[in-house]
Amino acid sequence: MKHLLIIIACFLFVLPTQAQRDSAAEIVTAEAVDGLTLVGEFYAARDSAPSVLLLHMLGSRRSAWQPLLPNLTEAGYNVLAVDLRGHGDTGGARDWMLAERDVQTWMDWLMAQPTSAEAPIALIGGSIGANLVLVGCAADARCATVIALSPGLDYGGITPEFAIEGLEDRPVLLVASQDDTTSSDAVKLFTGIAKGELGVQLYSGSLHGTALLTDPDLFVIDLISDWMGEYLPAG
Repeated sequence: MKHLLIIIACFLFVLPTQAQRDSAAEIVTAEAVDGLTLVGEFYAARDSAPSVLLLHMLGSRRSAWQPLLPNLTEAGYNVLAVDLRGHGDTGGARDWMLAERDVQTWMDWLMAQPTSAEAPIALIGGSIGANLVLVGCAADARCATVIALSPGLDYGGITPEFAIEGLEDRPVLLVASQDDTTSSDAVKLFTGIAKGELGVQLYSGSLHGTALLTDPDLFVIDLISDWMGEYLPAG
């Protein structure tokens, strides 16, 4: 039975300085199935805890998640923000079919870390990253919940429609802007076919993907934090 949640969060947050964030970060690598060296930035939890894997938008890089990082790390999660292939320090050519497999590679990497071994993982993505996390979560039981900022019906050949149907046993949060019709139309369609627990937030305006994190009046960061606290608490 599907449960549709419309979520509105209204809390203030304080960002630490760039130096505070960087002091806890470790630049890490993983070998993709085609031999490409994938690059990410890992924030290890102090104790064994669930992990969060962050996938950015087309043309972006892992630093796009900086507004969200303090909330996740201070809550006690292991956090891994990665540069998708063809982006940032990962480099190489853009290949979205291989990028799907990279999601599994990074989940394997997380499972090998002392503070995240055997703990469940949440996947969070923006735009093409949103499609990748929806497909990636549906394909891997280690994913406990997924949050998609501005997903679409088809970005680069990554089509999450069947993934939405396959996530009936795991909670899904979909977020988009009303005037970003490519995403808002997709979210409405996904809402109609989802079979499991589903949260939906449609904002006014046209902000897309990780840009939704940059408007403090939307409280997207707190929305994500509340969802994580409800469905995959760190403590």
